[in-house]
Amino acid sequence: MSDSAAPAPVLRLTELIEGYWTTQVIRAAAQLRLPDLLGSESLRPVDLAQRALCHAGSLNRLLRALTSIGLCEALKDGRYALTALGALLRSDAAGGKHARALFAGSTLYRAFESLPDMVRTGGRAAVPADFEKSSPEKLAIFQAAMIESSREAVSSAVLVYDFSVFKRVLDVGGGFGGALAGLLQRFGDLTGDVLDLPHARQGAEAFLAGSGLGSRTRFLAGDFFAAVPQGYDCYLMKFILHDWDDAQAAAILGSVRSAAAPGSRLIVLERLVPDPVADLPAHRAVLQADMAMMAWGGQARTEREYRELLRRAGFELGRVVPTASTFTVLEAAPT
Repeated sequence: MSDSAAPAPVLRLTELIEGYWTTQVIRAAAQLRLPDLLGSESLRPVDLAQRALCHAGSLNRLLRALTSIGLCEALKDGRYALTALGALLRSDAAGGKHARALFAGSTLYRAFESLPDMVRTGGRAAVPADFEKSSPEKLAIFQAAMIESSREAVSSAVLVYDFSVFKRVLDVGGGFGGALAGLLQRFGDLTGDVLDLPHARQGAEAFLAGSGLGSRTRFLAGDFFAAVPQGYDCYLMKFILHDWDDAQAAAILGSVRSAAAPGSRLIVLERLVPDPVADLPAHRAVLQADMAMMAWGGQARTEREYRELLRRAGFELGRVVPTASTFTVLEAAPT
C-alpha cells in the first residue's frame, strides 16, 4: 500500500488529526507494564501475555500497533522487543515518560479508556457509540466521515480495478451511499442500490439525490445479518467486515453468499494488516483502525485471514489489488 496519492502536507496533517490513537496505545502499554515486563528481553506474545495476564491475541494486536509507531521491534521468529524509544516507557527509565503516558491517556484524554481491559479480555468497550440510536446530528456527522472515507477508497480503487464490467451494484451496509455514489459518478452505465438499516434512509436518499443519482439508485431498508437481496452482479462492501468479529463477519458474508448468483462478484474494500508490521505511515493507518475497532468488537485482518474468512462463507478470494491509498480491493467469487 502506498501513501503517494496525497500531498505530503495532507498526509502529515491527517496523521496529526488522528493522533488520539497513539496516546491510548502508549498508555495501554504503560498501564499493562509491557515495557517493564519486556525490559531488555524479546518475548513471544503468548509468553508476554502470561506475564501481563492479558488475552494473547489482543496483546499481539497491541504489540503490532506499538511496532508501527516505533516503540517495539517485531523479530523474525515472532518475538517482540523494545526499541530505544520504547525503553523510555519503562517505569525505571531515566528521563522516561511512563507517568506522562498514564496521565495523558487517562486524565487528559479518556477516549480509549477501555483499551487495557479490551486487551486483557479480548472483549469490547462498554461505551462505544450506538449509531442506530444516535441523534440525527451525530448520525449525520458519522455518515459524513464515512462518505469522505468512501470517496478516498473508491477513487483509488477505480484506478486499479475495472468496475465497468458490472451492471448492478449493491452497496451492502453502505450508510448514505458514499461508495456507491463514487462508482455511479465514474461509470455512467452502472446502476445500484444501498442496503442499510432504516435509520439511514432519510440521509441516504437526500445524499444520493443531491449527488444527481436519484434515477439510478435506491435505498433499501434491511439488515444484512438477516438477508441480502438478490439480482446484483456486484456486491460491494467498503469498511464493513472490519466492524465485526469473525463470527459476525461470517454471518454477513453468509447472507451475501445466499443472494449471490454464480457469475456475480463480491468486492471488499478494506485496509489489510501488513505482515510484517513496520514503522511506516501506511502501516500506522491500518493498525490505528485495528485499535479503534477493538472498542466495537471488530478487527482489521491480514490477507490470509480474509481469505480464510471468505472461504468459510462460500467465497474464493481471487484478485487482491493494492491501491494508491491504504485500501485494498479484494475480489471474491461464490464457490
